[in-house]
Amino acid sequence: MHYGYRIVEDMIDGLSNWMDEKGFATLASFRGLSVPRVTEWKHLDLNHRIVARIHPEKCIGCDLCYIACWMARTSASTATVTRSRKRRRRPPRARIAVTPIAKLDSHAGPDGKTPPERIPHVDEDECVGCNLCWLVCPAPGSITMEKVETGRPFQSWAQRTASR
Repeated sequence: MHYGYRIVEDMIDGLSNWMDEKGFATLASFRGLSVPRVTEWKHLDLNHRIVARIHPEKCIGCDLCYIACWMARTSASTATVTRSRKRRRRPPRARIAVTPIAKLDSHAGPDGKTPPERIPHVDEDECVGCNLCWLVCPAPGSITMEKVETGRPFQSWAQRTASR
């Protein structure tokens, strides 16, 4: 998204570094190792919840997380059709999971830190854990995706639909 075709070279370098760090000499040496962990969606825990957490001390106030969240939620909202076949209206900005923050050219405060009013806030009730904010964030460690305990036991799709 940010770097154009150069991203491919960065991905190759990243993969090579990761392989060296993990002790893999070839792609074949780790190909398929995760296959035993792959499962059908119907076997996943529907009560598992992940949300974005923004760490103010690392946030640079670039606005990229807000834009990614707003665009994803707008697309999902306008693509969904209600029972009356009318398109849903876009959600008001106040309902979106993060608040607007400054652009990359914003000025840090006198202490060199991002002013608190420019740091986004995640509405955990609205956050669906899609990870887009984390993917676009240029500040390492500024956003983490963290599990939230729901207090509900494991429930698969088969278990949820069996009670109907």
